[in-house]
Amino acid sequence: MREVLFVVIPDADERWRALAQGRVDVAENTGAALPAGGPDSLVITQVTGLDLSYLAFYTNKKPFDNPNVRRAASLAINQQAVVDYLFPDRAVPAAGPLPPGTLGHHPTLNANAYNLDEARRLLNLAGYDGEEITLITYQDRRPYNPAGGEKLARLLAEQLAQAGFKVRVEAYPWEICKLAIHRQEGHAFVFGWVGDNGDPDNFLYTLLASSQIQAGNNAARYSNPHVDMLLGRAQQVTDAAMRERLYRQAQELIAADAPWVFLNHRLETAAHHPTVKNLVVQPTGGAYLAQVRKDDP
Repeated sequence: MREVLFVVIPDADERWRALAQGRVDVAENTGAALPAGGPDSLVITQVTGLDLSYLAFYTNKKPFDNPNVRRAASLAINQQAVVDYLFPDRAVPAAGPLPPGTLGHHPTLNANAYNLDEARRLLNLAGYDGEEITLITYQDRRPYNPAGGEKLARLLAEQLAQAGFKVRVEAYPWEICKLAIHRQEGHAFVFGWVGDNGDPDNFLYTLLASSQIQAGNNAARYSNPHVDMLLGRAQQVTDAAMRERLYRQAQELIAADAPWVFLNHRLETAAHHPTVKNLVVQPTGGAYLAQVRKDDP
């Protein structure tokens, strides 16, 4: 009789031990690095998640209604340092709003790459007077942020302070955080998104089109008519190459406007014994098991 048994082991170290001792065949969300003393025969399978963690600014409220203030904040954030400190081997820095592997992913989109000197210059140019910025965040861990929202927000606040921002963090449980953002509490917020279907429209139109402000999905209240036109056109064409061009153009405009700082995508990871064959990790997490088999050791 064939069967698949799912065992919930919340602690990552215990998942590794269960795998190393042969008590389980596959362990998910392990990270890419084998622990010291672990079997060197284990196989690591990894794929970038269909998600995004981001820092967003209320573009209709001071001081972030000023594009130079948003750009200064974006340039002050070092995404690689965030990933290295909070979740090494469990995430990758985001080049833009679309995860790798998604149609239209723009790997060279670097309009707001980390540059602390330029951040300070733009902040001075914008006339920022040292007003305290309240950064709203969730307390919980999320698929795109295994470290938890409060830890992420406090690290971002430290980086923003180096550019000259004065930042206070306000952390709420997940459901209350969503209500606070809907009410536009504070000045900026930490949030994220898990894609529904793998199409770029599900990220760009859903979260950044002007029409989604009223719907509540575009919580940054970002609006650019040219971006709206490109996203609307991309919904009307079926040619993949044309859609890719439209989405890349839209992302270039979005990056220049800087309503968000694109932080990271989670790495979906599974480790398994070599006797397990045909295991493919999905960007949304988990694996399809129809083709998976286990050979005799």
